[in-house]
Amino acid sequence: MTQSNEQKLSTDMALLLARITFGGAMLWAHGWPKLANFSTISEKFPSLFGLSSSTCLGLAIFAEVFCAILLILGLTSRFALSQLIVTMSVGVYVNLFIFQRQLFDSPGKPSAELAFIYLMVFVILMILGPGRVSLDAVISEKRAQKKSSSKKKENTSSKKK
Repeated sequence: MTQSNEQKLSTDMALLLARITFGGAMLWAHGWPKLANFSTISEKFPSLFGLSSSTCLGLAIFAEVFCAILLILGLTSRFALSQLIVTMSVGVYVNLFIFQRQLFDSPGKPSAELAFIYLMVFVILMILGPGRVSLDAVISEKRAQKKSSSKKKENTSSKKK
């Protein structure tokens, strides 16, 4: 099943909107406050998998700040998404099994719902890719142009021999 150009454009714009919305929300609401208040938060942040709480917080900040920025830009999107997916998976795990919260609970009660929603959106973006309105697409196009121009040069030089 092929998409028309109008459908492709709407898909690309939806992917851009999702990248900006969820990457921006992750950066603004979660990553930046952790980065700005590292010393205060690291005292209360859980230590997991044999890592110290400050190491776990540093890894969360890496994903929630730097990978969120990469996602917004659409640069190394799948790498950024892999880090965000791991971070949100850990967030769901911590909420469900360490804090003993529900996946979905009554309004106002802490739950794993938000981490789960982020996780699902990031998985969907991983499957679909960043779209054509991304730096990944620009780089890919430049590489394809370079490759085709070098093949043309090879073909013309081999024909002259």
